[in-house]
Amino acid sequence: MPDSNEYLLNNAVGEDLQRALRPFDLVRELLFVSKYRIKDNFITPRSRKYYTFSLMILLIFLYAYKDIRHCLSQKCVMITYVMYPVAYATVIAAAAYHSTSAVEIVTRMQGINRKLRVIDSTRRLAKNVLRLCGARYRKMRACGLFAVDAALPLRLLALITTYCIVLLQFAFL
Repeated sequence: MPDSNEYLLNNAVGEDLQRALRPFDLVRELLFVSKYRIKDNFITPRSRKYYTFSLMILLIFLYAYKDIRHCLSQKCVMITYVMYPVAYATVIAAAAYHSTSAVEIVTRMQGINRKLRVIDSTRRLAKNVLRLCGARYRKMRACGLFAVDAALPLRLLALITTYCIVLLQFAFL
């Protein structure tokens, strides 16, 4: 992991994305399987010391759990005793392996978030322009009865069709 300033500048994370990631980070921190660390608005992958510490905690729990398993003689408990450490060690290994890719994913999410903000401001500008045009433009009306626009021929065709159908129904009664 390079510790240069250029590396850190590429990994800046905004406050809104930090708020979105905070619940996931909290759960991962409590389980000691966090893939990255966000500090001072910058994201960095976890160090090997962190994952070593996680494995040490696993070994401490296994040592404490060893005394409990002698009290219980069920096969289900034995399977749990064997499977839990294997699963936890696998999760720690996966977190250590994917820590740099997790940082890259979060920085890409930050880039997408910035682009969406630009799109939102453009969308807001377009809506304001449409609102202005709608306020200034009045539809042309014929004697105040109907609007003269591009849909007028379709409305007239629908009106004529409806009257023809009604006349045909009266003719065949």
